[in-house]
Amino acid sequence: AVGFADAIGSPWVEAYLRVALVPIQILRGKYAEADANLVRVHHLCAECGAHQLAFLGHAQQAHLHLARGEHDACVNTLRAALAHGRARDYRAVHPWWLPDVMARLLAIALDHDIEVPYVQRMIRETYKWVLAPMQV
Repeated sequence: AVGFADAIGSPWVEAYLRVALVPIQILRGKYAEADANLVRVHHLCAECGAHQLAFLGHAQQAHLHLARGEHDACVNTLRAALAHGRARDYRAVHPWWLPDVMARLLAIALDHDIEVPYVQRMIRETYKWVLAPMQV
């Protein structure tokens, strides 16, 4: 599907499909492939002005850093991603995200005082089922 999107010249569709592919690659331990897809996503988003897909790409980048054990990079990427999301009031990060990934990333954001009111609102309005045991 990614190849088809590239062939027809649709940068938005290609970026969307690549963003959707990244969590699968991360879960399979294919970090280099996920990283390559994210580089392409960021390029495509800049090309077509896809701000929400750029947000999703940055959130997926934080997931990749988390999976690799790159805590500082994860925190820094989350800081940038959530600032971007807050500025545009995005509520959902990605429709296919696993609850444990979302819980870990949002908990890291809260632990590091990253966009706390925005993250708390996201939890209350979108992800309350993910972080039910946490008090926000």
